[in-house]
Amino acid sequence: SSLDECRAGDSRAASSSCQRRAVMVGGIDQAMLCLSGLLVYPFLVSEAVCAGDATVQLRVQLIAATFVSCGIATIIQTTFGLRLCVLHGPAMAFLPPLLAYKALRASECPYTEHDYVDAELWQGRLQEISGSLCIACLSFLVIGGTGLAGTLARLIGPVTIVPLMILLTTSIVPTIESKLSLHWVSLV
Repeated sequence: SSLDECRAGDSRAASSSCQRRAVMVGGIDQAMLCLSGLLVYPFLVSEAVCAGDATVQLRVQLIAATFVSCGIATIIQTTFGLRLCVLHGPAMAFLPPLLAYKALRASECPYTEHDYVDAELWQGRLQEISGSLCIACLSFLVIGGTGLAGTLARLIGPVTIVPLMILLTTSIVPTIESKLSLHWVSLV
């Protein structure tokens, strides 16, 4: 089939191209795979912000902003950067700081989705989350730009990284369980 002709493992020149059908099938497959990643962060942020009855509206705005910004990043990357067909989305590196913010006592939410919450309260929390994630972005740039990542990679081996990743993954299980319990019918 035409999809088998354009497998990722094939060697191709940069000027060669695949058939349109294969590109479309591969693109739809990639988009469907990445769609869940684009939806997870708006749901987590809207819960952490504690917007009360404005939660759904905030979720819609966050999802729209996520799709637009990821689309712009993807277009810029494929036009001016590499010719790889990569859909850009939220990085999973920002999940631990977001979950840590949710675990703070100061971020506890006494309101339900049916209660009115003053916009200043939840917008302040949204600004705290946005600012802390921007600082985290800057720290990634500093670590990568100074070459500190290579130095740390020589000092820190897989024996140190794997237990840390296991701890981070197991700390996410309650969040995943609460989200999946709402959609148990789709899992059956």
